[in-house]
Amino acid sequence: MKKPTPEDYNLTSSRVDQISKIKHSFTEFMNEKKFWLLCFTISIVGVFIYSEGEFLSKLIPSIGLSIFMTLWVAIGMGFLILILEYLFFNIIGPIINSDYSNVLKYQKKLTEFESWFAKTQLDFWRSLSGRQFEIELASLLKKHGHTVKVVGGAGDKGIDIILDNNTAVQCKAYKSKVGPAAIRDLIGSMQNANYEQGILASVNGFSKGVYEYNKKNNIELLDSSHYIQMQKELSDG
Repeated sequence: MKKPTPEDYNLTSSRVDQISKIKHSFTEFMNEKKFWLLCFTISIVGVFIYSEGEFLSKLIPSIGLSIFMTLWVAIGMGFLILILEYLFFNIIGPIINSDYSNVLKYQKKLTEFESWFAKTQLDFWRSLSGRQFEIELASLLKKHGHTVKVVGGAGDKGIDIILDNNTAVQCKAYKSKVGPAAIRDLIGSMQNANYEQGILASVNGFSKGVYEYNKKNNIELLDSSHYIQMQKELSDG
């Protein structure tokens, strides 16, 4: 599948960013203080009207009710903003300017591509043998500007890749999650070879025990999500 570009939809990157920024402003408004201040103000007015002018005489319960009502006003306002956003970018915007419609088409296709890319790359990494994993990871790290030396194989002393001359990398192409034994072995290998930094690289992630054990250690944990992101950065670049 070919990665879509703005030019495929008669757009420029700046135009896509401009329209996307307008779209995001709708939902971003709901996270701003002035949105909640507006909701609280509406609640205060509503409670004042409901109390028939006795708001001040029942100040504490009235404010309490206003705070409670603020949540419901915020929910209602949130739904209203989302509806307005949908109407503007799916109906009104395309009528005003075809760029809005094209941006939606481009972003939909881009999402489909990224989903496809992630799946195919995940399948790729999971299909590798132990040695293939070492070579492919070394190649990926090298493309990102690192100095890489592959030393895995017989007599590697628990270190598969030396990164930037100071980091020991151990690769595990297990079909299941890597357990704590692997990180203990890496730490032992690092101590024997005088490496202060280490990376444990896995294809299928790590068990909970690895994360617990690593809380007291300085080991970087990499899994397929990291490799896919690194490949995506190369593709975007």
